[in-house]
Amino acid sequence: SSNLANAATVYNQDGTKVDVNGSVRLLLKKEKDERGDLVDNGSRVSFKASHDLGEGLSALAYAELRFSTKVKKTVKEGQVERTYEVERIGNDVHVKRLYAGFAYEGLGTLTFGNQLTIGDDVGVSDYTYFLGGINNLLSSGEKAINFKSAEFNGFTFGGAYVFSADADKQAPRDGRGFVVAGLYNRKMGDVGFALEAGYSQKYVTVAKQEKEKAFMVGTELSYAGLALGVDYAQSKVTNVEGKNVLLKWLNYDIMIRQSSLIHLAKKPKGTPESSICRRLNFNSETCEGWEKNLCYTKMCGWSALYLSLKRVPVL
Repeated sequence: SSNLANAATVYNQDGTKVDVNGSVRLLLKKEKDERGDLVDNGSRVSFKASHDLGEGLSALAYAELRFSTKVKKTVKEGQVERTYEVERIGNDVHVKRLYAGFAYEGLGTLTFGNQLTIGDDVGVSDYTYFLGGINNLLSSGEKAINFKSAEFNGFTFGGAYVFSADADKQAPRDGRGFVVAGLYNRKMGDVGFALEAGYSQKYVTVAKQEKEKAFMVGTELSYAGLALGVDYAQSKVTNVEGKNVLLKWLNYDIMIRQSSLIHLAKKPKGTPESSICRRLNFNSETCEGWEKNLCYTKMCGWSALYLSLKRVPVL
């Protein structure tokens, strides 16, 4: 892994400040059943501007550019075609985040636009950025309103509302939802303690419009550069009319294609495999050969646990 970062203030006059930040993040990785690969792990350039309006109030704006996106590739294995995504370094310069808003000293920040939400802040065990993490909350939105409070004795809270992708009343409400979260972080001498929790709801589509409910809680204990963090997350999808998937796993890499962590019982007759694949963001070819666990319930969901340990040098 390689990460080169730099930041600079390019303008600071008459209450207006402009910062430019950037990092090159390249990762050499090897996954099961795949060759080693070199990928762009989120290289970016960002521009942040703020203007002091007086009385503790300021206006702000933020834009972030990324340089790579995944592209679909299809290969033929015998009589079967398999489609998967591969990374192309530097193939697409695009705007990843774009938002503006206001900040009030001692109260918090309110922003509007394409941004991360307060839900992205929940989680303490993902020390690697790439290999871990089980955040299942509504963590970002292309059309989002987000509020995050200032810190009060180690406690921070906030909430966000995300609009659906399509404003047409006849269109599905995919992506529309909200998230609320609370974060507590306290340090007493060499001992540190953190407790974070969040809850979110959003609309998703499998065979019909459904609502995904999720919560996540995490805690971390640190002492003199040694930290132990544990996160637990659970998601449920309602209004699925009894034919759903129930997933429970111990998470290591659940955000990418992994089959060994899925455990099931039996498949009810008539359950469409394609809808299950869409729910899990897998295509039909990927699902073939997997032992799937389908059951009759009034809701489907998954739960995950992630435990991580880190050691940092004490300066």
